[in-house]
Amino acid sequence: MTQERTVKVPRKAFTLFQKEFLRWQQKLGLTEYRVTFRFEPINGSYADIRTSHLDKFAVVRLTSELEPGDVPDFHPAGSAKHEAIHLLLARLLWLAESRYVHPQDIDEEEHAVVRRLEAAL
Repeated sequence: MTQERTVKVPRKAFTLFQKEFLRWQQKLGLTEYRVTFRFEPINGSYADIRTSHLDKFAVVRLTSELEPGDVPDFHPAGSAKHEAIHLLLARLLWLAESRYVHPQDIDEEEHAVVRRLEAAL
């Protein structure tokens, strides 16, 4: 992104993003993860998440710059919910990508996701 062509995202959007992510993290029962937030330019996305399952740590980012055409579609609260759902599925994805995984691990994690969704919905 170039400086002349981008629109700065207001700091209040980042505050809303953080608040909503934490609300969904709590609602989905993902409180075992420590979360750090970053507000910085992200190419090709409004937000993203990186997780470490061994450390139970997540870095959640919201873009600080938008292309002018992206402004109408930018919804920080919706992006926060989207990234929280990624956190919900992150361990299941990690298991699926693991070279050696026991079927009972996948079954156990699937049921953990189901229980969290039952509690949240």
